[in-house]
Amino acid sequence: MRIATITNWAYGITVAFTLISGGALILASRADTAEREAVAQRASLDDLSEQLDKDIYGESDLARDYVIDHDPQDLQAWQQLQVVENKMEIRLEHYRVRGIPDSALDILRKALAQSDALTALQRQAMAEKDGGNDHQAVNLLFNREYQQQLEQIDSAVTSFYNQVNAQAQNIVVQTGKTARQLRTLSEVIVVMTSGLFLLVLGVILRRRLLQPVVKLSDVVSRLAAQDYAAEPPDYRQIDEIGDMAQALRIFRENGLVRQQLEQEREADLARRRLLATMAQRLQACEHRKDIWRVAGVFVPEIAPGIGGQLFVQKNASGEMHCVAAWQGMTRDSAPFLPQACWAIRRSHRHSATLLGPDMRCLHLSESGEDSRHHVCVPLMAYGENIGVMVLRQNDPEAEFPLLYLDLVAETLAQALTSQKLREALQEKALFDSLTGLRNRYYLEDALKNCLDQASQNSQPVSCLMVDIDNFKQLNDKFGHEAGDDVIRQVAATLKRVVGERGHLWRYGGEEFLILLPELNSTAAKSVACQVLEHVAAINQLPDYQRFGAVTVSVGVSTWPEDARQEQLISRADEALYHAKHLGRAQVVVASELPPPPDGLEVTG
Repeated sequence: MRIATITNWAYGITVAFTLISGGALILASRADTAEREAVAQRASLDDLSEQLDKDIYGESDLARDYVIDHDPQDLQAWQQLQVVENKMEIRLEHYRVRGIPDSALDILRKALAQSDALTALQRQAMAEKDGGNDHQAVNLLFNREYQQQLEQIDSAVTSFYNQVNAQAQNIVVQTGKTARQLRTLSEVIVVMTSGLFLLVLGVILRRRLLQPVVKLSDVVSRLAAQDYAAEPPDYRQIDEIGDMAQALRIFRENGLVRQQLEQEREADLARRRLLATMAQRLQACEHRKDIWRVAGVFVPEIAPGIGGQLFVQKNASGEMHCVAAWQGMTRDSAPFLPQACWAIRRSHRHSATLLGPDMRCLHLSESGEDSRHHVCVPLMAYGENIGVMVLRQNDPEAEFPLLYLDLVAETLAQALTSQKLREALQEKALFDSLTGLRNRYYLEDALKNCLDQASQNSQPVSCLMVDIDNFKQLNDKFGHEAGDDVIRQVAATLKRVVGERGHLWRYGGEEFLILLPELNSTAAKSVACQVLEHVAAINQLPDYQRFGAVTVSVGVSTWPEDARQEQLISRADEALYHAKHLGRAQVVVASELPPPPDGLEVTG
């Protein structure tokens, strides 16, 4: 007989045994359910009996208390018990449907009828009490006949409980016996099924299937754990085992391919996350050196095993200078012109041999390193080349992630362009384009910091207000270009005079402001005199002979000698006004100011 036939017969018998066993278990479960319902019903009837007994005695006690104490609360509680007894009669009808014997229900119904009779006596006694006949009311509820009726009701309730309990006990015993018999039948059938299975296993499976299945099972377990190093045994027979072995070989090959694709996908996702993080960090960079550091941290992670250098074009010379290096490459490479790199020329990544023989970049070393392992990736932003990444493949077996290197170069180029734009905007915001001096944008903060530091160190701070004399007439006579030239020359002169001793601002128009920390009024006046002297030297230049004399007026104030902190600039401006008023081309110190005459308005 064929294995398939034996297996089919065994399967059919097993299914039949299983159905019989399942049916027996279902019937056993129903018997258990009936047993539980009987127990639950017995418990419910116990509660009913106990409640009835409790309510009847409670009703009698309330009635007796009322005829003695005449308390309305006792009457109200007694009336509520009447409602409870009515509900209990409804429950009796429910239990008739549930299968409680009529004899037991009749006993309980008779007890309720006797309870109704007692209720009538109680109602009569309470009526007597309300009518003032206290003796008759007490006699109705406290005589021997009334007490005997109470005891008869209690006896009837006890009899009802005993009958119901006996019936429930019989049901529990019968259903339990039935459930045990059905379970025994189910267990016997299970044993028969197991015996049939062992017979088939011993006669057929052990001889032709067990050993191959064990070997294949080990392979399946390892393949399920994605251990694709496991190789299925080479079973060539044309049967189920051979088909399974062939299927496992195909599954393993597909798993190897899938594993490789999964690794590539994970590497791709990791690179994407790194690239996104790098872009976020570049957006937070405040200086170019921050950009170099970000590149040195993230590029080696995006392209592991690949060394690199980052070259950026210097605006002045146009040469490419190395600003960052990683993975074994150094920053000491010599600068080179853009024409020396084919990637910059082509505005596209370039390698001498990566995609076949090609031109070698002149900035690469001729000796000691193989040019095959180098790739140059230009940094392009808005059609302008601002740098190049020079990459060296340290592991010849690895591949360049060219797409991600292009994205890295694009991200770095955008960050550099944004940083360049921010620096240009910042310079325009903070510095005067004509003189290169600071403008008034951060003057308030700088003054506050200077005064705070001077206050901590108990040092003075002096302020000089410098204004070019007769500048409007010079502008009107010689034109704005000549006026701008004079402002530039005066600014350059003030830079030389002040040097490292203080801070210089173009305050507005032809007016300049100088802060001199740690200089008192006398030292500040000396600096102001040097300003007059050096500005006068401008007039010796050939180009200025046609302008006439260029002079300045200077007002000096010093904290804490002659100005409070908040008045330092206004006092210097006031001194400058007096210098103008006294004839220009001179220095006036705020401490030497005469009191203003009546009606004279001093403005800044």
